Amino acid sequence: MIILQLPDDSEVSDELWDEVIELMKFRVVDKVPLIRMLAVRALSRFVNDSENSDILDLFLEVLPLEQNSN
Repeated sequence: MIILQLPDDSEVSDELWDEVIELMKFRVVDKVPLIRMLAVRALSRFVNDSENSDILDLFLEVLPLEQNSN
């Protein structure tokens, strides 16, 4: 939720963003649906970044596996 509330012009180090992105990628397949949803929302902030094209690939991989319609 914190990531979603940060303004786009927030000054955060690249190393911290990279760590957050990696942790959220792990949470996209969490057993708790709410955690998966929040991880996808957080990662969606980075989908358009050319350095993170693997996020879109991850979304396309896990979307067909999602059983919750929420």
